[in-house]
Amino acid sequence: DMAVIKIDSKELPFFRLSTQEEPPLLTEVMAIGFPGAVEASPLEDRTDFRDRVNKAHKMKNSPLCEQRITLTKGEVSSISSDKQFIQHDANINPGNSGGPLWDGQSRTVIGINTAGITGANGLFFALQMRQLREEIDEHVPGIRWQSPVADSN
Repeated sequence: DMAVIKIDSKELPFFRLSTQEEPPLLTEVMAIGFPGAVEASPLEDRTDFRDRVNKAHKMKNSPLCEQRITLTKGEVSSISSDKQFIQHDANINPGNSGGPLWDGQSRTVIGINTAGITGANGLFFALQMRQLREEIDEHVPGIRWQSPVADSN
């Protein structure tokens, strides 16, 4: 799931979105998120929204889960054959999904963390920013992309 929110302020901090077609292999990346912030429900409970909300509220008060943002470092390992997904080894857990995969060198978001394969060490995936831009262009009427303003220094 993805949401686009229009905010009528020009003074807010933001992440730049990558315009690269795909990141080069071995690009240093960071996964940003709140792992452990929401306890995963068993598969049969996933349709019960109230159950998930109640579990999330219990986790907020847990001394084991301080609700702080985390950064995990890794590298781009591969690009899927359909060029939709970035495979990387920056550790992600429940709570990182939907968070940005950040290129630490260009300081841009190159993808949105999506999934990891349980039992496979260091096998995580992010949806590429190019794919997200295409989805946004298709489903958000009147969207305008702004190019970054070059520094005057």
